[in-house]
Amino acid sequence: MSSIKLEVITDSLKYEIPLERRITIVRGDSGIGKTTLVDLVSQSIMGVQVACPLDVIVATETTWQAVMRFNTNSLIIFDDLELVASAKFASEVKNTSSNNNYYLIFSRENIGEKELGRLSYSMHSIYRMVVDATGVSHTVEPFYKFSKGDSSKIQSLLVEDSKAGYEFFHKLLTRLKVHPASNGKSSIVDDSKKLYDTGEKNLLIIVDLAAYGCHIEQLYQEVLKRRKGVLIDTVYECFEELLLQSNLFKDNAIVQEELKDIYQYANKYISWETYFEDLILRASKDTMFKYSHNNSELRDCYIENCDNCNEHIRAKCTFNVPGDKFNVLLKDTKYNKYLGLR
Repeated sequence: MSSIKLEVITDSLKYEIPLERRITIVRGDSGIGKTTLVDLVSQSIMGVQVACPLDVIVATETTWQAVMRFNTNSLIIFDDLELVASAKFASEVKNTSSNNNYYLIFSRENIGEKELGRLSYSMHSIYRMVVDATGVSHTVEPFYKFSKGDSSKIQSLLVEDSKAGYEFFHKLLTRLKVHPASNGKSSIVDDSKKLYDTGEKNLLIIVDLAAYGCHIEQLYQEVLKRRKGVLIDTVYECFEELLLQSNLFKDNAIVQEELKDIYQYANKYISWETYFEDLILRASKDTMFKYSHNNSELRDCYIENCDNCNEHIRAKCTFNVPGDKFNVLLKDTKYNKYLGLR
């Protein structure tokens, strides 16, 4: 199963919006066509084709709670409603997560940390609407565009995860100065500014993008656009996803089945970060390298060479591979690039 999408088609207009995750945000100024799309969906006008595998419902200021509570497997659209910037809305999304509803939020303004800080949504779920030269075809593109920069110049690393993730990168990238965030997601902006202003100009930031959507605007505007040499890893979902993509789980049937059909499995959760935490717990529970997000320290299996392990334990292990552990884990994987930073 691939990701789903919403299509709205008339004789003179066409809209297409991918819905890769449970929460999708489309930002942009008035006049680009967002409200027109909503009107076409809500008014059931003759000749309007609405194509989506989910029931499509437009929420209003008076109906939104009932719509969220009493509908299942639906796409619920919010068009510039102030309520989406409230803690009450974030709480309602969490409380109705088992309804398997998707949310498409149109907003002129950034929905940031103060408003949706309690709600986890992906940076990759934030788009802007674009229109082709004819004015007919309306699609979306990623709202944020990042500089790729020169990774060979990176000298420092700032990691959101101050526990297991920091331990992993500190052991892996011994050439770099590796710093844990002082207070998780909420401190990344201030931490990166401080490092930059004290001389660590060539800085790579690694954050859990699967749940960083409400923080990215501030980081983008205050750090990434203003400080040359500061980069962000735009493919990193979260630390658990990195481990699941490693060769340690290459032959794990649970992991391979679910990652092959990621949308079907991950979108049972509001946040993919929560999904990856659950998946690695299920996939590793009966192994020597059992992993839990709640543990503050990594097992040696993830950071120490197998040759250094107790011979009795190695005899029982299903992943007893000689050689440099990080090379064993990351070679030819999605995160092979980190080996080039060593």
